[in-house]
Amino acid sequence: MIEIYQAKARTVQLDDYCHLSQDKYMNLVEWQNGEGFDLELDGHHLALTWGQLEALQVLAHYKG
Repeated sequence: MIEIYQAKARTVQLDDYCHLSQDKYMNLVEWQNGEGFDLELDGHHLALTWGQLEALQVLAHYKG
């Protein structure tokens, strides 16, 4: 059986967020089951659960 659903997708140009990312974009598509998302950043793809994103945020903000 083929299922059809409407994906929750968001796209943003990165010029306003990073001076090194001129003319680049980020695209995020939430998984149908809501447990994570696919991220495309300038042609690179990454799939993360929301828990993995939380762990990444902890690492990025760690002050040691």
